[in-house]
Amino acid sequence: MPIPVEQILEKISEMGILDTLKYLVSLKIVDFGIQAYSTLKEKIHRKWELYYYAIVPNKKEALILEDLGKHPDYQTVISLIPKHRYKDTIRTGLLIRSYMIKNDEQSKERCKEIKLMVARRPDGTTLMKMIHLTTTPYFGLVLRYLSHQKQNGYTERQLLEEFDSIITEWDDEQYLPVKSKYTITQVKRFCMKNIMGSRKKFFLIGMNVAAEKIEGAITDLKKLGSFRKGGYVVTTSRDEDPYDHSTKVEVVVRKKNLLDKVLDDV
Repeated sequence: MPIPVEQILEKISEMGILDTLKYLVSLKIVDFGIQAYSTLKEKIHRKWELYYYAIVPNKKEALILEDLGKHPDYQTVISLIPKHRYKDTIRTGLLIRSYMIKNDEQSKERCKEIKLMVARRPDGTTLMKMIHLTTTPYFGLVLRYLSHQKQNGYTERQLLEEFDSIITEWDDEQYLPVKSKYTITQVKRFCMKNIMGSRKKFFLIGMNVAAEKIEGAITDLKKLGSFRKGGYVVTTSRDEDPYDHSTKVEVVVRKKNLLDKVLDDV
Protein backbone atom coordinates (compact mmCIF):
# COMPACT_ATOMS: atom_id res chain seq x y z
CA MET A 1 0.00 0.00 0.00
CA PRO A 2 1.47 3.41 -1.03
CA ILE A 3 2.57 5.74 1.79
CA PRO A 4 0.33 8.86 1.96
CA VAL A 5 1.96 12.02 0.59
CA GLU A 6 1.36 13.80 3.92
CA GLN A 7 3.40 11.15 5.70
CA ILE A 8 6.21 11.45 3.14
CA LEU A 9 6.26 15.25 3.52
CA GLU A 10 6.54 14.91 7.28
CA LYS A 11 9.36 12.38 6.90
CA ILE A 12 11.45 14.58 4.58
CA SER A 13 10.73 17.87 6.36
CA GLU A 14 14.12 17.91 8.13
CA MET A 15 16.10 16.12 5.40
CA GLY A 16 18.53 17.74 3.00
CA ILE A 17 17.98 17.39 -0.74
CA LEU A 18 20.34 14.42 -1.17
CA ASP A 19 18.82 12.41 1.67
CA THR A 20 15.36 13.30 0.43
CA LEU A 21 16.09 11.98 -3.06
CA LYS A 22 17.61 8.78 -1.67
CA TYR A 23 14.53 8.25 0.47
CA LEU A 24 12.14 8.82 -2.43
CA VAL A 25 14.10 6.44 -4.66
CA SER A 26 13.87 3.82 -1.91
CA LEU A 27 10.08 4.25 -2.13
CA LYS A 28 10.34 3.98 -5.93
CA ILE A 29 8.92 7.49 -6.33
CA VAL A 30 10.58 8.87 -9.46
CA ASP A 31 7.70 10.28 -11.52
CA PHE A 32 6.68 13.67 -10.12
CA GLY A 33 4.37 14.40 -13.03
CA ILE A 34 1.63 12.55 -11.19
CA GLN A 35 -0.93 15.01 -9.81
CA ALA A 36 -0.84 13.37 -6.37
CA TYR A 37 2.83 14.27 -6.09
CA SER A 38 2.52 17.97 -7.05
CA THR A 39 3.03 19.12 -3.45
CA LEU A 40 5.99 16.78 -3.11
CA LYS A 41 7.48 18.13 -6.35
CA GLU A 42 7.25 21.70 -5.02
CA LYS A 43 8.90 20.68 -1.76
CA ILE A 44 11.81 19.05 -3.59
CA HIS A 45 12.22 22.11 -5.80
CA ARG A 46 12.51 24.31 -2.68
CA LYS A 47 15.05 21.94 -1.14
CA TRP A 48 17.04 22.01 -4.37
CA GLU A 49 17.17 25.82 -4.32
CA LEU A 50 18.15 25.80 -0.65
CA TYR A 51 20.91 23.29 -1.38
CA TYR A 52 22.41 25.30 -4.23
CA TYR A 53 21.74 28.90 -3.25
CA ALA A 54 21.49 28.61 0.57
CA ILE A 55 18.16 30.47 0.35
CA VAL A 56 14.61 29.91 -0.85
CA PRO A 57 14.19 32.63 -3.51
CA ASN A 58 10.91 34.11 -4.64
CA LYS A 59 9.87 33.56 -8.26
CA LYS A 60 11.57 36.72 -9.53
CA GLU A 61 14.79 35.93 -7.66
CA ALA A 62 14.80 32.35 -8.96
CA LEU A 63 14.94 33.72 -12.52
CA ILE A 64 17.64 36.24 -11.55
CA LEU A 65 19.73 33.51 -9.89
CA GLU A 66 19.45 31.37 -12.99
CA ASP A 67 20.55 34.29 -15.16
CA LEU A 68 23.45 35.06 -12.79
CA GLY A 69 24.94 31.78 -13.95
CA LYS A 70 26.10 33.82 -16.97
CA HIS A 71 27.71 36.55 -14.82
CA PRO A 72 31.44 36.99 -15.62
CA ASP A 73 32.45 36.63 -11.97
CA TYR A 74 30.49 33.39 -11.57
CA GLN A 75 31.90 32.07 -14.85
CA THR A 76 35.41 32.83 -13.60
CA VAL A 77 34.69 30.88 -10.41
CA ILE A 78 33.47 27.93 -12.49
CA SER A 79 36.62 28.03 -14.63
CA LEU A 80 38.87 28.08 -11.54
CA ILE A 81 37.13 25.89 -8.96
CA PRO A 82 34.29 24.06 -10.75
CA LYS A 83 33.97 21.44 -8.00
CA HIS A 84 33.66 23.82 -5.05
CA ARG A 85 30.79 22.61 -2.87
CA TYR A 86 29.37 26.11 -2.38
CA LYS A 87 30.11 27.66 -5.76
CA ASP A 88 26.44 28.50 -6.41
CA THR A 89 26.33 30.57 -3.23
CA ILE A 90 28.34 33.07 -5.28
CA ARG A 91 25.14 33.69 -7.25
CA THR A 92 23.36 34.52 -3.99
CA GLY A 93 26.13 36.98 -3.18
CA LEU A 94 25.72 38.58 -6.60
CA LEU A 95 21.97 38.81 -5.98
CA ILE A 96 22.60 40.61 -2.69
CA ARG A 97 25.07 42.91 -4.43
CA SER A 98 22.35 43.90 -6.91
CA TYR A 99 20.06 44.76 -4.00
CA MET A 100 22.85 46.78 -2.38
CA ILE A 101 23.29 48.78 -5.58
CA LYS A 102 19.56 49.56 -5.68
CA ASN A 103 19.78 50.62 -2.02
CA ASP A 104 16.05 51.36 -1.61
CA GLU A 105 14.20 50.35 1.55
CA GLN A 106 12.65 47.26 -0.01
CA SER A 107 16.06 46.08 -1.25
CA LYS A 108 17.65 46.70 2.15
CA GLU A 109 14.94 44.67 3.86
CA ARG A 110 15.30 41.80 1.40
CA CYS A 111 19.07 41.79 1.93
CA LYS A 112 18.50 41.30 5.66
CA GLU A 113 16.04 38.46 5.02
CA ILE A 114 18.41 36.67 2.65
CA LYS A 115 21.38 37.00 5.01
CA LEU A 116 19.28 35.62 7.85
CA MET A 117 18.32 32.60 5.72
CA VAL A 118 21.98 31.99 4.85
CA ALA A 119 23.18 32.42 8.44
CA ARG A 120 20.73 29.72 9.56
CA ARG A 121 22.18 27.13 7.17
CA PRO A 122 24.31 24.30 8.66
CA ASP A 123 27.55 25.94 7.42
CA GLY A 124 26.17 29.46 7.78
CA THR A 125 29.40 31.12 8.94
CA THR A 126 31.34 29.99 5.87
CA LEU A 127 28.46 30.81 3.53
CA MET A 128 28.11 34.29 5.01
CA LYS A 129 31.83 34.93 4.52
CA MET A 130 31.55 33.87 0.87
CA ILE A 131 28.57 36.14 0.34
CA HIS A 132 30.27 39.07 2.07
CA LEU A 133 33.38 38.65 -0.09
CA THR A 134 31.22 38.55 -3.23
CA THR A 135 29.66 41.92 -2.38
CA THR A 136 33.02 43.72 -1.91
CA PRO A 137 35.43 45.18 -4.52
CA TYR A 138 37.91 42.55 -3.32
CA PHE A 139 36.03 39.71 -4.96
CA GLY A 140 37.43 40.68 -8.35
CA LEU A 141 40.89 41.02 -6.82
CA VAL A 142 40.64 37.52 -5.30
CA LEU A 143 39.53 36.06 -8.64
CA ARG A 144 42.42 37.77 -10.44
CA TYR A 145 44.81 36.46 -7.79
CA LEU A 146 43.52 32.88 -8.24
CA SER A 147 43.73 33.24 -12.03
CA HIS A 148 47.35 34.37 -11.63
CA GLN A 149 48.07 31.33 -9.45
CA LYS A 150 46.48 29.07 -12.06
CA GLN A 151 48.79 30.55 -14.69
CA ASN A 152 51.68 29.82 -12.33
CA GLY A 153 50.79 26.14 -12.37
CA TYR A 154 48.38 25.70 -9.47
CA THR A 155 46.22 22.60 -9.82
CA GLU A 156 42.46 22.69 -9.32
CA ARG A 157 42.89 21.16 -5.86
CA GLN A 158 45.43 23.83 -4.91
CA LEU A 159 43.09 26.57 -6.14
CA LEU A 160 40.28 25.06 -4.04
CA GLU A 161 42.51 25.07 -0.97
CA GLU A 162 43.64 28.61 -1.69
CA PHE A 163 40.08 29.89 -2.08
CA ASP A 164 38.93 28.09 1.08
CA SER A 165 41.83 29.53 3.07
CA ILE A 166 40.79 33.04 1.97
CA ILE A 167 37.19 32.37 2.97
CA THR A 168 38.20 30.87 6.33
CA GLU A 169 40.19 33.98 7.28
CA TRP A 170 37.88 36.50 5.63
CA ASP A 171 36.89 39.43 7.85
CA ASP A 172 37.03 43.23 7.86
CA GLU A 173 40.66 43.18 9.05
CA GLN A 174 41.89 41.28 5.98
CA TYR A 175 41.44 44.02 3.43
CA LEU A 176 41.93 47.77 3.28
CA PRO A 177 40.19 49.99 0.73
CA VAL A 178 42.68 52.85 0.94
CA LYS A 179 41.19 56.34 0.67
CA SER A 180 42.96 59.49 -0.47
CA LYS A 181 42.83 60.95 3.06
CA TYR A 182 44.78 58.00 4.48
CA THR A 183 48.44 58.52 5.32
CA ILE A 184 51.27 56.20 4.33
CA THR A 185 51.73 55.50 8.04
CA GLN A 186 48.13 54.24 8.31
CA VAL A 187 48.67 51.88 5.36
CA LYS A 188 51.91 50.59 6.88
CA ARG A 189 50.17 50.09 10.21
CA PHE A 190 47.52 47.94 8.52
CA CYS A 191 50.19 45.80 6.87
CA MET A 192 52.21 45.38 10.07
CA LYS A 193 49.13 44.41 12.06
CA ASN A 194 48.46 41.57 9.62
CA ILE A 195 52.12 40.54 9.51
CA MET A 196 52.37 40.48 13.30
CA GLY A 197 49.15 38.46 13.40
CA SER A 198 50.63 35.93 10.92
CA ARG A 199 47.70 36.46 8.57
CA LYS A 200 48.01 34.06 5.59
CA LYS A 201 46.86 36.71 3.13
CA PHE A 202 45.72 40.30 3.12
CA PHE A 203 44.70 42.76 0.43
CA LEU A 204 44.89 46.47 -0.39
CA ILE A 205 43.27 48.47 -3.14
CA GLY A 206 43.29 52.18 -3.97
CA MET A 207 42.76 54.72 -6.73
CA ASN A 208 44.94 57.67 -7.80
CA VAL A 209 46.35 59.43 -4.68
CA ALA A 210 45.44 56.42 -2.56
CA ALA A 211 47.28 54.19 -5.05
CA GLU A 212 50.43 56.27 -4.61
CA LYS A 213 50.19 55.93 -0.83
CA ILE A 214 49.86 52.15 -1.11
CA GLU A 215 52.96 51.99 -3.31
CA GLY A 216 54.83 54.28 -0.91
CA ALA A 217 53.91 52.15 2.10
CA ILE A 218 54.86 48.89 0.35
CA THR A 219 58.21 50.36 -0.74
CA ASP A 220 59.01 51.52 2.81
CA LEU A 221 58.15 48.12 4.31
CA LYS A 222 60.23 46.32 1.69
CA LYS A 223 63.21 48.52 2.55
CA LEU A 224 62.76 47.61 6.21
CA GLY A 225 62.57 43.92 5.27
CA SER A 226 59.18 43.57 6.98
CA PHE A 227 57.72 41.25 4.34
CA ARG A 228 60.89 39.19 3.96
CA LYS A 229 61.30 38.69 7.71
CA GLY A 230 57.64 37.72 8.05
CA GLY A 231 57.91 35.21 5.21
CA TYR A 232 55.59 37.07 2.84
CA VAL A 233 55.38 37.52 -0.92
CA VAL A 234 53.96 40.77 -2.29
CA THR A 235 52.16 40.92 -5.64
CA THR A 236 51.27 44.39 -6.94
CA SER A 237 49.24 45.20 -10.04
CA ARG A 238 48.96 48.74 -11.39
CA ASP A 239 46.42 49.73 -14.03
CA GLU A 240 46.11 53.11 -15.75
CA ASP A 241 42.98 54.04 -17.64
CA PRO A 242 44.01 55.37 -21.09
CA TYR A 243 40.96 57.66 -21.25
CA ASP A 244 40.72 59.40 -17.88
CA HIS A 245 44.30 58.52 -16.79
CA SER A 246 43.08 57.25 -13.44
CA THR A 247 45.32 54.76 -11.65
CA LYS A 248 44.32 51.70 -9.66
CA VAL A 249 46.68 49.66 -7.54
CA GLU A 250 45.85 46.24 -6.12
CA VAL A 251 48.14 44.43 -3.70
CA VAL A 252 48.02 40.84 -2.48
CA VAL A 253 50.33 39.96 0.39
CA ARG A 254 50.56 36.25 1.20
CA LYS A 255 52.64 33.85 3.25
CA LYS A 256 55.26 32.02 1.22
CA ASN A 257 54.39 28.45 0.31
CA LEU A 258 56.75 25.54 -0.33
CA LEU A 259 57.18 26.41 -4.01
CA ASP A 260 58.21 29.98 -3.14
CA LYS A 261 60.79 28.67 -0.67
CA VAL A 262 62.21 26.25 -3.23
CA LEU A 263 62.57 29.06 -5.78
CA ASP A 264 64.30 31.22 -3.15
CA ASP A 265 66.95 28.52 -2.78
CA VAL A 266 67.58 28.17 -6.52
